[in-house]
Amino acid sequence: MNLSNELKELIEEGKIFISIVPDIESINYGRGVGYDIIEHVPPQEIGEISATSIREQMRKDGKL
Repeated sequence: MNLSNELKELIEEGKIFISIVPDIESINYGRGVGYDIIEHVPPQEIGEISATSIREQMRKDGKL
């Protein structure tokens, strides 16, 4: 609701559309119906990125 209120003009102008995206990775059918559990492991250089560390450095540099 907050997004809808904040972006009301853009929604009315048809520039954006807000939709709920379910948190479903996959759906299986047939025998053994249910949800699949899939772990996504990013490459090491991506996995080492820390937004907390980036923000801390930005605060030290006076950029945040």
